[in-house]
Amino acid sequence: MTDGVVIFLITQTVAFIIALFKIYVQVTVKMRELELRIEQNEKKDDVLFKKLDNIAEQIHELYLELSKK
Repeated sequence: MTDGVVIFLITQTVAFIIALFKIYVQVTVKMRELELRIEQNEKKDDVLFKKLDNIAEQIHELYLELSKK
């Protein structure tokens, strides 16, 4: 093979490896962002469930008070 073809193949290989690395980094960053959003949503869900449990408990207590009368 000629020197030009060898240089072309080496250049293409390096460009391909760089492109694969860039895709890997982007996917890793997006996955981390998704994990953070999921964690935030789970925390919000926990707060909402605690509030709902508190409301359900208060309703139950009111029901018991009203049923005694």
